[in-house]
Amino acid sequence: FFPPALWPVKAILRAFSTVPLAIFLLVCVAFYGTLASVPIGIIALAPTFFIYLLTLVFAQMILATFPVVMLVNLMNRSNVPRGARFGIAFLSLLGLTVLSIWLWHHFAWPVMRYNKSDGSGLRLFADFVEKNKAITIRRIPGMEMSELEFYGWWPLKVILITFVANMVITTARRIEFVFPNIGVLTVHTGIVTLALGSMYYSSLKQEGDMLLEAGAVDSQGKPTIGKPESAFYDNTRVALWVSTGNSWQQRPLRGVPRYNDYNLNVLGFPGLDDWAASFDEGRRLGFVVPEPKPRKKANAGDADSGESRNALSDVQFRVVGYAPFAEVGPWWVQASADEIRATNPRQLLPLRNAELLMQSGTVSQVAQRPQFFPTLPAGRVQQLGMGSELEYTRGMTEQRWADLAEPTEAGAMHSMVVDVPARGSVPAFHGVLTLTAGAKFPLGATGYSMDVLQVYPSLLAIPTSAEIKIDFRISTPGYENADTSAAIVKINPPPGRESPYLRLVYHRFPDQNEDVVAHHGGNLSKRKANPEVRTSYINASTSQYYIDEVAESAAPGSSSAPAEPTLRGIFRAKGGQATPIKDLRTGSTIVLGPMASLRLTDRWAHSKPVEYPIPTPENQRDNKKLGTHENAALAVEVSTGEWSKVIWLPYVQYALSQPQYARSIRLPDGMPVLLMFGRYMRMLPNLQLQLADFEMISHDFGGPTQDFRSELLVKKGVGEQQSEEMRHTSLNDPLLVTVPFQNRKDVPGVINAIGRAVSTVIPTQYKFSQAGWDPEGWNESQAKVEQGLLSRPSARWTILGVGNNPGIYIIAVGACMMVLGIPWAFYVKPLIMQRRKKKIQRELAEEAKTRKTDETGATA
Repeated sequence: FFPPALWPVKAILRAFSTVPLAIFLLVCVAFYGTLASVPIGIIALAPTFFIYLLTLVFAQMILATFPVVMLVNLMNRSNVPRGARFGIAFLSLLGLTVLSIWLWHHFAWPVMRYNKSDGSGLRLFADFVEKNKAITIRRIPGMEMSELEFYGWWPLKVILITFVANMVITTARRIEFVFPNIGVLTVHTGIVTLALGSMYYSSLKQEGDMLLEAGAVDSQGKPTIGKPESAFYDNTRVALWVSTGNSWQQRPLRGVPRYNDYNLNVLGFPGLDDWAASFDEGRRLGFVVPEPKPRKKANAGDADSGESRNALSDVQFRVVGYAPFAEVGPWWVQASADEIRATNPRQLLPLRNAELLMQSGTVSQVAQRPQFFPTLPAGRVQQLGMGSELEYTRGMTEQRWADLAEPTEAGAMHSMVVDVPARGSVPAFHGVLTLTAGAKFPLGATGYSMDVLQVYPSLLAIPTSAEIKIDFRISTPGYENADTSAAIVKINPPPGRESPYLRLVYHRFPDQNEDVVAHHGGNLSKRKANPEVRTSYINASTSQYYIDEVAESAAPGSSSAPAEPTLRGIFRAKGGQATPIKDLRTGSTIVLGPMASLRLTDRWAHSKPVEYPIPTPENQRDNKKLGTHENAALAVEVSTGEWSKVIWLPYVQYALSQPQYARSIRLPDGMPVLLMFGRYMRMLPNLQLQLADFEMISHDFGGPTQDFRSELLVKKGVGEQQSEEMRHTSLNDPLLVTVPFQNRKDVPGVINAIGRAVSTVIPTQYKFSQAGWDPEGWNESQAKVEQGLLSRPSARWTILGVGNNPGIYIIAVGACMMVLGIPWAFYVKPLIMQRRKKKIQRELAEEAKTRKTDETGATA
């Protein structure tokens, strides 16, 4: 009935009425799921294995199939019996096939088999396969999707919509709407319903978590009800948080990567292009952050700020860089001449740059770029990995340099140089002692002796006790955060001199050695080390490198590089002797091991700190956090007019609760702008939660915690229609909240009736599960309970996982229809058709009998 002009419609209907199209679409769905879970490098091996298979098939055909065919033809001409022909042909084919496989495996396969070490053999896209052998397609540059985003992507929706259309058209055109076909019609309707429900689910699915804070704690330790929360942070979407005053606005971000580095050297630091390219491979990023849509505020600190929007109307934000695993910290760069003149000289430090090179085959790659600050105690030592450390100093005393070069006992891990000057007729003492806990050493004829108490790899490792209430950290200004290995010894003076005292001997800072002296009453105090016994600790428990700048010359206030200072170096292997490092200068390379070396690069007389993302080495990354942004950093360009500035932002998990992590930038007009990179906040429709109490439930006989339980005040609705009730959620008992439909006064009653009906079929539901808690606050309050200060412990906050299940009832209805329709189609319909067939057979038999009777009567 189609007019000729509508032949395209007819062709489409015919195409959508075919079963092969449905099969093809289902194969596409299966392949889509494969792409989501199988690494793209493994999939890229398919052409290679196809070629392998073709060579095997070719060998089998040449060596087995063709000879057997010729044998069969020969037997046919020779009139060999049929049974014998079959047996001979089958056994010949089997034997020759085994022989062809054996020959292929011994001659062809060794030639084709790929050897990764030298690249021999056959493998198509070998570099791509090796690079992406553990990476799925959704993680490659240009895709950058989470699993939820990938399954909600438009190609799968197009496939499902096409499948639904195919199913509907095929059902309408090919299946007769009669009673026996109720089963297949129900199955088809269920499939369509399930597919539509799945699309609805993927489009509106939300997952995230929310932080609920407890209220003030009363005198007994019971917390009051905390502040209400009506929003949660999305697990998938992210936003740029902006503030110019007391409130925040969130600007949704689309197109932010998840798995790969982009434009790490967006700040344009000299000399970092090659290093950045080793991570980002030259990838660039750049898109404008859209302005937020006005929306109603949920809380006092919520993210809608008309004030901010108006103040930033002429300010543009662009995302220009991304690092998936990085720590945003200070990276020092060379100060310009203007900055040197305008900045306090104490804020600009001399700096030596270096490159840690790792050998990979014949190629050396920069694995790390350590920076050494010779005048900053906390910054002149760097861990180089492989059990080695390097200390870079300027103007090291000749005494310490001589101590570091002292010969030590073979295999000694810890040694100490001890000097006691001559006193009258008592000769001086000089010795190198091997330190072991409990060892006792007389110091020559001086009358002094030394007891070794303990050696510690770090000042942070020195335990404190109730008996010795001394802070062993260095208290000298300028040594803040400076760490070093240390030895604690007891020095016993000659009789008649002062009482024995403890000495803390620092490996890195011998000029800061201190004595701990006991006073009457048991009080202890620290003093500078008594010069009558000079001690210097040599730590050889790891490979140690020492480089010292002997001299330098630079014009005062000049930003140009100073004249190359004279460098000297010492290397002491683990448990070994000191050896000099010769020919040290800028550009020199120090061999650290068979596959590693350190190259000295630029030296700056004046450097300044800037915030920069330092990528985490791949072997130190937590794969559980891959793609979550949790350890990520985002580069944002802020511009207005011709002015622009780029700033790196660390990822913030709970933006409104963690404003201390915001970064500030000042516009040309002097207005400060605060920025955060964090998760997108979603509103809970007509729903508020407050933390009333929290409980950690332990097993009766100790062991792991049994459960965590949050008591919640749940408020549903607004205004006069609001209701509230106490509910709870725990690890083993999540809370499901259905938000009732809220009538609107600004719409007709029919609209409200339709909305209420829809909410019955597709209710607004959220599930809240226990996802995190405050162990520190709980343990602190538990300690107070044990001290009798509180009657019960409490937590300051709890974290609830939030998720909805949109269209789950639709999916369930579709599944039920399929479950009911399949038995009907395979069991009930055959019975009905069998009954109908028997009925027709009986009717035909009776009709034939009646016809025969009539014919007999007519003949008579």
